[in-house]
Amino acid sequence: MKNVNIKKCIRENSGITLTTLVITVIVLLILAGVATSTGIEAIENTKHTKFVAELKIMQSHVNQWYEDCKPNNNETFEGNIANKFTAVSAKNATEDEQAQTTLNSSNILSSEYGNYYLLQESQKSALGIEGVSQDVLVSVKDRKVVSYLGLKWKNKMYYTIDDQSGEGIGEVYNVEYRNPNTNAPTIAVTGRTVYYGDTAKNVKYRFTVDITQGSHYINKGDLYYGKVENGNVKSWNKTADNTFLVDREGTYKIYYKDAADNVSNEVEYVIEPKTTLIDGSSFNIKMKTLAGATSATVDTVDTNITNFKYTTIKPNNSILIDNNKVSTSNSQYPIFMWFDNGTIYLWSEENWIYMNSNSACMFNKCSNIISLDFDNFNTDNVKLMYFMFQDCNNLKSLDVSNFNTSNVTSMTAMFTRCRNLTELDVSKFNTDKVTSMQHIFYGCSGLKELDLRSFNTENVTNMWLMFYNCKSLQTIYVSSSYKTLKVTNSLNMFLDCPKLVGGSGTAYNSSNTDATYAHIDGGTSNPGYFTRKE
Repeated sequence: MKNVNIKKCIRENSGITLTTLVITVIVLLILAGVATSTGIEAIENTKHTKFVAELKIMQSHVNQWYEDCKPNNNETFEGNIANKFTAVSAKNATEDEQAQTTLNSSNILSSEYGNYYLLQESQKSALGIEGVSQDVLVSVKDRKVVSYLGLKWKNKMYYTIDDQSGEGIGEVYNVEYRNPNTNAPTIAVTGRTVYYGDTAKNVKYRFTVDITQGSHYINKGDLYYGKVENGNVKSWNKTADNTFLVDREGTYKIYYKDAADNVSNEVEYVIEPKTTLIDGSSFNIKMKTLAGATSATVDTVDTNITNFKYTTIKPNNSILIDNNKVSTSNSQYPIFMWFDNGTIYLWSEENWIYMNSNSACMFNKCSNIISLDFDNFNTDNVKLMYFMFQDCNNLKSLDVSNFNTSNVTSMTAMFTRCRNLTELDVSKFNTDKVTSMQHIFYGCSGLKELDLRSFNTENVTNMWLMFYNCKSLQTIYVSSSYKTLKVTNSLNMFLDCPKLVGGSGTAYNSSNTDATYAHIDGGTSNPGYFTRKE
């Protein structure tokens, strides 16, 4: 019995010892990993500190050399610098090394920054520089110091101590110049390119701004920019870089303020997209052809297209070909169109597309189309909209509320025979320049009412069959701007509109001419109706 207890005790003690051993090993491994990670981080931090410290030492030397090389009498800045460094280079470097210096400096910094001198160990020794182990490129005239090999810090490469990264090295290192610049800087927008980013329309613009301070006493500063709204900038943004991103359209104001509080001139820049669709008939034919029609014309009835939409998702390269382009030759960015499973898609780097001045017949006889998305389209320049949606029989709703029609002259048969259309908002249409409204709502038998209070018809000459066969139409709202003084043809204007009643309660299903009709202007609270003249 005693032996059994001893064996039991041994087994229990052995179990505890093994568990403890496993835990101990795991803890030691964790500690070793932490120590390794901490050790690597410590090494990286040491490299970073050394990198910054050495470049600061070099910066102090460059500042002093700048003062030493200021020209006197007939001397030149470039000549004095050359005299100072050429002797050192000739003494300590071969011609091949000097050639390599020029090549490497141009690789790191553009030639627009001037001449850079590569200081290696022997050159630094000859110039009395201590405490700097790395090779550096220096431009005395511009007071700049660049590391030859750079430093990889947090997965990025850095070459200067004033690199704008925001990660340790990115702290702005403003050298305390003995003679800070007092000249007001000048700025100019030198570039605008499309930039892809995380925005509602998936695209922004990148501005590039050239900053000139009038001398080489450079003071670090910030670039300010803001969008103009109602004549003023409500919110200014700031960047320490000479580039910044904005939304795709609008007017922007930009200025620069340096560390010495010198403020530049204020520049205004307007973004006007320049991407335009081809004319409506060509667009119509291209669309039907992509959807499978052969020898398509504007009068070809298409039954394959059911949807039309703009996409912000860039298609693959097989789509981005000349055969799929539907933009004018002078467009800043091309527009590509393709057909996929019933839907016509459009895509461009520019996400704000102008419709052609001649947009007539764009969707003519697309009989099965059920949805049209115009959120990304601008109609400011459109003059012709005739037959634009003619015979789009399956459309039930059409949102054209964002259409600017202030330059349109013809709306002939614009919505003709859109038989299933029950929702059509044209309440914001500007028709000041329209001369023809012939057949505009002809055969829209599903519409129950039309709000035409924004319609100014004083220049319209043709209203022939304007509301013909609008069988469900009960009310047409108008204002005092609905005038018929220049109308020469209004034959059968309200023919076959059995439910349409005016202020007098009269049904209009006759073939009388416009001379028989007037309207009551009840103002905005009591909109006018068509009524028969007594």
